[in-house]
Amino acid sequence: MSLRNCKTLGKEAKYEGKFLSYYELTYQDGYGESKKWEMVERPTRKGDVDAVLILTVDKPSDQVLLVKQYRPAAGAVALEMPAGLIDSGETPLAAAVRELKEETGFAGEHLFTTPVSYQSLGITNENVVIVGMSVDKNAPGTTAFDASEFIQHVWVPRKELYNYVQEEAKAGIAVDSTLMGYAVSLQLSQKLSSA
Repeated sequence: MSLRNCKTLGKEAKYEGKFLSYYELTYQDGYGESKKWEMVERPTRKGDVDAVLILTVDKPSDQVLLVKQYRPAAGAVALEMPAGLIDSGETPLAAAVRELKEETGFAGEHLFTTPVSYQSLGITNENVVIVGMSVDKNAPGTTAFDASEFIQHVWVPRKELYNYVQEEAKAGIAVDSTLMGYAVSLQLSQKLSSA
């Protein structure tokens, strides 16, 4: 038994759509046995990364910018960081700058870009990078929503993010797992520093 034995042996398309495709994989597990797995992937990937998440902060007020929008797949209004797919020929930073402007109207200063991470490894190979941006919350620009987007902006103090996210989730808002993870890590850091 070894993780070194694990590998994908085949990939059969079951459905190919505009934004998602469905496949049945054949893979070898750690015991050397052949297994089947179902997965979805984005046919929209133009390079090594599917999408960007933008962690947007206003430094003077120490607030984080979040967005609310209806997500049909969740059947609910979602609370998320601004985000979007990377277009052909775009770098993750260029996509973050474009998406931040389109969804929020803000232009900002680049703080960091993470390595690639994955959203839901049990079902998809969709990957993202997180780009940190600092903006002046008192200087919003004009948004440029896609035709299917209706987005509300929410500024939340970082120190209150955990409680805010928990209350929104209890109220039926679909909280993005990356945002939840960020809020939990902030809460843990606050608890450990005060202990």
